[in-house]
Amino acid sequence: MKKILTIIICLSFNFIIGQEISLIKIGNHHCAIFSEKYELPNSKLPIENRFTPNQEEIKLFEKQLHKELKKFKNDNPNKKKSKKQIFYKNLKKYRRQYLGIIHKSGEKIIFINFLRKMYKFSDSKREKKEIDNSWKREWKFIFDIGNKNWYAKYNINQKK
Repeated sequence: MKKILTIIICLSFNFIIGQEISLIKIGNHHCAIFSEKYELPNSKLPIENRFTPNQEEIKLFEKQLHKELKKFKNDNPNKKKSKKQIFYKNLKKYRRQYLGIIHKSGEKIIFINFLRKMYKFSDSKREKKEIDNSWKREWKFIFDIGNKNWYAKYNINQKK
């Protein structure tokens, strides 16, 4: 029984390690970069159509994102607060996940998930602890865009 349990634990560990997810910090943002070898759950996208975004590509995206959201905010100062304005104001509150896809036209596209940091406060020590760390281990599929979680696509070739 111990041998079986040991084998299961080793296989699970190898599966997680084999997924090759890099955890980095760019500026104040905590990021998970999913490699081209990461197997997307319930996806038939072949690994050949994937790439691993590098830090330079991510920094270019972040710069473009700030520029676009700031431009929108400045162009619409009197407009009722839109989702874009709320996102811009709260960008620092989101964890990021990056996944690279190569389109059939050959263009490289980065999919970015923005996942709101969720905390609970510990009564005994009055410190906050992150509730969900699964963003570091698994790609999150976002189907509805709200101010809690949202996603973006960035075309590296077109820089937009």
